[in-house]
Amino acid sequence: MGLTASLSQSKTSDRLASLAKTQPFSPVALRLLQLVREEDVSFREVAVLMSRDPALSAEVLRLANSPVLGIRCEVRSVLQAISLLGLRRIVPLFMTSAVGRFCWPRTKSPLVRQIWRHGLAAAFICEHLGPQLQPMDHVYTAGLLHGLGQTALLSLNVAGYEALACTSRESTLSTSECEMLAFGVTHSEAGGVLLEKWRLPEVLVSAARCHEEPCDRADSVSGIVQAGCRIAEWLGFGGCQTFADIEEPPLLPRPASDIVRNNAMLEAVAQQINAVEIALWV
Repeated sequence: MGLTASLSQSKTSDRLASLAKTQPFSPVALRLLQLVREEDVSFREVAVLMSRDPALSAEVLRLANSPVLGIRCEVRSVLQAISLLGLRRIVPLFMTSAVGRFCWPRTKSPLVRQIWRHGLAAAFICEHLGPQLQPMDHVYTAGLLHGLGQTALLSLNVAGYEALACTSRESTLSTSECEMLAFGVTHSEAGGVLLEKWRLPEVLVSAARCHEEPCDRADSVSGIVQAGCRIAEWLGFGGCQTFADIEEPPLLPRPASDIVRNNAMLEAVAQQINAVEIALWV
C-alpha cells in the first residue's frame, strides 16, 4: 500500500520529546489551567496573567470580537472580555489560540488545516456534551488537544504522513494502523507523549491517549472526547480514525447520540469553526 516503516518507535519517541522541548506549550496557558481551578480566582488575576503573553492576548481579543460570540460592543481589553464573557468562555478562547500557535507553524501541508479543524469541531462538540463537568475548561481543551499527535507526526515526516493519509483514505486501514506501519507509534501515543512532556494536567493526557478506544460512556472527560472525536469525523472533519469519508452516523451512548440528530447544533459547530479561522487568519 505504499507505506514503509520510515521511523522506529524509539526514534519517533525521541523526536517527539525533542519537539516538545524545542516547541513548548505556552507557559501562560499552563498557568491559566491551574489558576482557574482555584475557587477564589479574580478576573483581574486572570487578566494580568494573560497579558504576559501579548500575542495570545491579542488573538483572544480578535476571537472575542468575532461572530463566534456575537458580542454587540467592541471588546478592547482582556479584562473587559473576561467581564463580558466570564472565565467559562475566555479560557477556551485562550487555549484555542495557544494550540493554534503550535499547529500552524509546523508545515504548509494541507493536512494541518484538516487536523486543526477536526480538533476545533471536537472541542465545540465536547463543550456541548460536558457543561456539567469541572474544571470549567477541561472538556473543551481536551477535545482541542486530543488529536495533536497527528500534527506532531506530520511535522516529523511530512511526505510520509501525507502518504499515510492517502492509504487510509483509499483502504480499509484505520489512521492508527497506518501510523504504526510508518512511525511505529499511533497519534494517540504521540499526543500522550507530547502533552505529558508539556506537563499538562493528567486528565488531558489521558483523554489524548484514550480517544481511539471504544466509546461506551460519555460522562467523563475521556468518554466525551471519544464521542466528540467520532461526531466530528462523521460531520466531515475527519482524519483521526480514518481519512476516508464516513457515511453512517457513529453508534454512541446517550446523550452523545442525541447530538447526532441535532442539526441546528451541528450547523452552529461549522459556523463556529469558520468564525475562529477567520479571526485567527488561518
